[in-house]
Amino acid sequence: MRRHGWAMAAAMAACMAGCNYGPMGAGGDSAARPAEPAAASSPRAPEAPEGPTPVEQALELQQKLDQCTKDLAGAREENRRLKAQNGELTSQSAQATMELNQARKELDDANLMLREMKTELTKWKKDVLGFRQEIRDAQAAQLDALRRVLKVLGAEEPKPAPKEPAAPTTAPTTAAASLSSVLSVPAMGSEGESRP
Repeated sequence: MRRHGWAMAAAMAACMAGCNYGPMGAGGDSAARPAEPAAASSPRAPEAPEGPTPVEQALELQQKLDQCTKDLAGAREENRRLKAQNGELTSQSAQATMELNQARKELDDANLMLREMKTELTKWKKDVLGFRQEIRDAQAAQLDALRRVLKVLGAEEPKPAPKEPAAPTTAPTTAAASLSSVLSVPAMGSEGESRP
């Protein structure tokens, strides 16, 4: 065991010392080999990669992640605001629809009432025109009866009044004018003769 231990220790020492294992040359000495250039044995500095370094790329990606996170939070906030506004507008629309339906119902009722009132007004006009004619007929009958009474009493019959242009509806009727002329009877004497 001791023998192997020493051999192993020697091999490790040789590896650490930097010796290269290789066949010996004709001279038997490794020093006889030509020396390699110093530049090849010295370590080279790594060349700078073209473009951003991994650290710069990580920082850039972190900034993009932060910006995307802010954008996402803003979009979520906008979404919440739009949902609230949509809910408010939906309730206003439902309220306006109910008010519109109520207004339509009231307008339908008002139109029906107006139609009924127009029908009643037309009937009333016909009735008034009919009553007006009946009143005229009644006045004419009264005047005729008054003329007969005056004729029996011996009064002179008045001359018909000259025709005037159509008078406004507020002016007294011709029947009332002729009644007033009939009533202006001359006073009678005791013997039935009229006084001058």
